[in-house]
Amino acid sequence: NINFTTNQAAFDATNRTISIGGNWGNTATTTYTLTGSTIIFNGSTNPQTITNTSAITFNNISFSGSQTKTFSNNAITVNGNFDITGANVTWGGATTITLNGNWLNTGGTGVFNPSTGTVLLNGGAQQIGASTFYNLTCGGTASTTKTLTGNISLNNAMVINANITLDVSASNYSIDVTGNWTNNGAFTPRNGTVSFIGASTSAITSGTGSGPATGFN
Repeated sequence: NINFTTNQAAFDATNRTISIGGNWGNTATTTYTLTGSTIIFNGSTNPQTITNTSAITFNNISFSGSQTKTFSNNAITVNGNFDITGANVTWGGATTITLNGNWLNTGGTGVFNPSTGTVLLNGGAQQIGASTFYNLTCGGTASTTKTLTGNISLNNAMVINANITLDVSASNYSIDVTGNWTNNGAFTPRNGTVSFIGASTSAITSGTGSGPATGFN
């Protein structure tokens, strides 16, 4: 376990790779320097909890091992990649993961349990691996594209911000949406399928461009 329990704690993991088989917790104000680092939660013996009493910024964060990894209900920022390949990761509540790198799930072997949280894609060109999200917002650097690398599901809403493109890729991955679809940018459907599967009416807002970028296959 790694636990930070005093206001004077300072944790510098610059350019380091740290594997944690137990829990991560900070119960007071802690100074983190995680530039260039990779934090790996790889517990296989007991379930792992990642607790932070305030927002924290990681660089790369990845998960492995057979036990569930559960976050507390506090926002995080990830400047690198968020890799759930082969793991079972549970988000803690209605807060946000702000991701500047890629959302990775190689072969679709990982499971993400989103609770009522939001994943905000806030970088440049980004990849989105197979996962179930609650809310997914495609934002970040203008005139960039977020590209699917697997099928995704939304338990609530999809939002594409202005000047952002969401592309299902040449593999024609599918998107299932339970709630609303708000496209203020562009959508490239190719031959993929968007299915609205909610029990209630979904509001569908088109993009501001023209042609297939605003619509569906």
